[in-house]
Amino acid sequence: MACGSTRYLEKGTSSEFARVDAPSFYTSGYGKRLKAPGMPFSAWTAHACWKIPKSHPLPEAETPSVRVAAAANEVEAVQLVLKPDEELASVRVVAGDLVGEAGTLPASAVEIFRVGYVPVVRVMDSVGCADDWPDTLLSQDVGPTALTPTGLTTGETTPYWVRVSVPKGTKGGVYRGKLKVSCVRAGGGGAAVCDIPFEVEVFGFELPGRMTCRTSFGLFTGSIFKMVDCLIAVSCVINSDYGRVIICNCDFCYIF
Repeated sequence: MACGSTRYLEKGTSSEFARVDAPSFYTSGYGKRLKAPGMPFSAWTAHACWKIPKSHPLPEAETPSVRVAAAANEVEAVQLVLKPDEELASVRVVAGDLVGEAGTLPASAVEIFRVGYVPVVRVMDSVGCADDWPDTLLSQDVGPTALTPTGLTTGETTPYWVRVSVPKGTKGGVYRGKLKVSCVRAGGGGAAVCDIPFEVEVFGFELPGRMTCRTSFGLFTGSIFKMVDCLIAVSCVINSDYGRVIICNCDFCYIF
C-alpha cells in the first residue's frame, strides 16, 4: 500500500468514484527479503529509519544479507524483520564475530533488541493513525512478560533492532559474519535454527569523540501539552560537552 491518496476511476474514463487516504505509516515498497529456507518464518531487512507496522507485507525485492555501514567510532543500526508462518514460543537473535581482510569486528560490538509496540489510540496529527506503533527497544534477556514477550504471533511482523558500535581504530573494509536466529515452535513442535548473512561496511575514516558542530531544532511543546492535558515547566542542562536544553515558554522550546 502506498501512502497518500489513492484514486479509483471508472474503467475507460477519468471519472473518480472513490478515494482512499492511507497514512504514511502503512507505506510499502521498502525493505528486501532474505533467504531463510526451512524456517517457520519469513525474514527481511529494512533501514533503521522505517517504523514498521505489524501488518506490513513481505517486500518483493531480495538481498543476500543484512547490511549496515558506519565509520569507526560510530553507532549505526539496521532492522532484521521476522514474520512467522506459525506460532513460535520463543525467538532469539544473536550475532557472531565479523571477519574482514583488515581484522575482526567482535560480536560484543553488536547489540540486538526486539522492537516493542505501543498502542496509539489518540491521533495527534495528520501523519498519525490509531494502531500499534513500534517505539521501544526490548532486551532479549528479559522475559517472558506481557511487556517483554519472547514468542512471535502467526502472520505478525516483528522487527529486531541490530545496533553496531564500531570501535575506535577499526580499519576500513567489509566485515562479514552471521546473525543466528533460534526459535522454538509452540505446542512442542521442536526447535529450528538458521544463519542469516550479516555485513558491516566500515568507512576508511573515524569520527571524533566529541562533535565540533552544534545542531538546533524547534519543538512546539504547546501541542504536546494539549495532547497530554498538562502543563510542565522544564529547565535542564545536558552534558556541557554537547549543549543545553532551554524551555523559552510554554509554547515553544529551542534546543541547541
